[in-house]
Amino acid sequence: MYKYLHLLFCVIPLLGFADFDVLMGKNTPHWTHVQQERDIEFLNRCKELYDRHHVLKQRNSETSKIPKIVHFIWLGPRSFPGESVHNVRTWMAQNPDWTFKFWTDRPRDPPCHGMETIVLKKYPFPYLGRCYETSENWGGEVGCFKI
Repeated sequence: MYKYLHLLFCVIPLLGFADFDVLMGKNTPHWTHVQQERDIEFLNRCKELYDRHHVLKQRNSETSKIPKIVHFIWLGPRSFPGESVHNVRTWMAQNPDWTFKFWTDRPRDPPCHGMETIVLKKYPFPYLGRCYETSENWGGEVGCFKI
């Protein structure tokens, strides 16, 4: 659950969502995993923080200095997960004025129509190329391009 805090406090407000319980998946099958008292207390603390700070999302998107670009990095021989395609399509439908970029290490089609594909080996960043070439696993290679 902790890994979602960055998404909750940094990304979601920019996308225009407001209801904390909906964002956390209340009334979905995933909510059944929230059973322990410490989980409930943690969610309550997060809700307090969210309620206190989500007004930041009210900023006019015209004046926002954060570019409306979502980047996906997918490396290795496996295809982009089919179960994730629905999520990407939803984000694209809800944010038609955003740009969606699909970074990959080999020629392949993006998971959704309308995404821009960028093949990493052709991208002109020498430092990132060396980092990528010396990495010993896919996770390390992805990390090179999160810089």
